[in-house]
Order: sequence, then C-alpha cells, then structure tokens
Amino acid sequence: MSEPLKSVHVRLDPPLHAAVKVMSQAQKIEVSQLCEEIIREAVLGKFHLLKVAVDEMGRLGLSGIERD
Repeated sequence: MSEPLKSVHVRLDPPLHAAVKVMSQAQKIEVSQLCEEIIREAVLGKFHLLKVAVDEMGRLGLSGIERD
C-alpha cells in the first residue's frame, strides 16, 4: 500500500487561477488534479537537472569539499 499524499496549499493570482481553471475544464479534471500534475512535472524536471549537474561536477572533479 502506498503512502498517503501530502497536502500542500498554494495561492494563485486571479489571472493564473483563471488559466488553470480553463485548462482543467478542457481536460475534464479538477483544478487540484491539474495543479498536482503541473507541480509534479516541474519538480521532477528541476530535480533531474540538479542530479545531472551534480554528476557533471563529479566528472569534473568538483566536489565542493575544498573551499576555493
């Protein structure tokens, strides 16, 4: 059984909320579900970039241990 999802509350500017509402209606899903998908994609994308940067720094011999 998977862990329960954590609750996050965000506040959106009215124009942004209106855009999300239109997008969710077009996809026939709830606003909260669309926001979850958007946040998941953004976080996973940024985390992937971070992991790639860390790997590249390791290949370059930059560990961050030495204080230049």
